[in-house]
Amino acid sequence: MHLKHRRLNSQNDQIYSVNNCALPVVDSYKHVGITYDMHLSYTPHVQNITARASRRAKLILTCFTARNPDVLMKAFIVYVRPMLEFSSTVWNMTKQNICKVESLQTRFTKRLVGLSKISYNRRLEMLNIESLEERRLRSDLIMCYKILRGFVNLDRSMFFFVLAESSRTRGNSMKLYKHSCNSNFYANFFWNRIVNIWNNLPDFVVTAPSVATFRDRLRNCDLSKYVLY
Repeated sequence: MHLKHRRLNSQNDQIYSVNNCALPVVDSYKHVGITYDMHLSYTPHVQNITARASRRAKLILTCFTARNPDVLMKAFIVYVRPMLEFSSTVWNMTKQNICKVESLQTRFTKRLVGLSKISYNRRLEMLNIESLEERRLRSDLIMCYKILRGFVNLDRSMFFFVLAESSRTRGNSMKLYKHSCNSNFYANFFWNRIVNIWNNLPDFVVTAPSVATFRDRLRNCDLSKYVLY
């Protein structure tokens, strides 16, 4: 697979061979469960998981004899939602892909008894669940915390640069430097998209002593202004 900018001509790609046997060229590749294409876009991955999740969601509505919304929602959470959230921190989510993933939960909740004519946000409140987008955002923030605290085997300097505490004006004592981006493509990568939100978290949240404490404190933060849903 040749990694390239979208505007580059693919006709000039180098041909590689092993033992005089030309290697086949592919437009996308699945690695460790994540599919990406030659432009480092994860749209193929989103298309794959939404197609599989849609089929499974339809099976739940068809095969379950129970019509209780709580029972069906639990089935969705167990059998469908994990497919839509696997390694979500890796994806660079465009607005189009965000809407495509969220539509799975939107359509499923709308087909539950008594909820078809209620707005999506109201359905989430009644079912006591979060939007998939907000769940991915919380997952991003938790991963950011783990990297900064050294709870994962990753070099934090490859992702983030923590500003000196003396430079703090607003936000918290662990503010991150925001790299400039020439396009929305790179701005959607994890190490860029999370910076502004992290910098606006209260200090008592980012200085939590453990992952469990950080998760509990983060649960009390209103993240609705950072999401579409």
